[in-house]
Amino acid sequence: MVVTERQIRALNRIGNIVLPKNEPFPSFEETGCARYLGRVLANAYAHDRKDMLFLLNVLAFMPGFVLKFLVRKMEASEKSGTLFRKLNFGLKGVLYTLYYSEWVEEHYAGTAPVRIIGYKIHRVGLE
Repeated sequence: MVVTERQIRALNRIGNIVLPKNEPFPSFEETGCARYLGRVLANAYAHDRKDMLFLLNVLAFMPGFVLKFLVRKMEASEKSGTLFRKLNFGLKGVLYTLYYSEWVEEHYAGTAPVRIIGYKIHRVGLE
């Protein structure tokens, strides 16, 4: 799956609004996790992948104040209708999946958010 630099920039911009730097947590963009969007979307339905990438292309051209307004409307989506609830669910699902994954860019020197919260997966073998 090909994700463009424009789509990654758009995801970083919206990600930094939803997940800003808040010590000890890095900002969304600092982790470099947006580069792994293709992994997250790989198992999604084709039309969902297409819609997400289209949305990111549109968001890439929006000024910052519009993105902040959009996030506020998404967060108040209980009152503002179905479209904003869907945006909230779709975008935040992708953002949180990437942010709390173990996928960070090689250049990132900090601690991954998943390590900061102390989350560990304990796998039990089946016999």
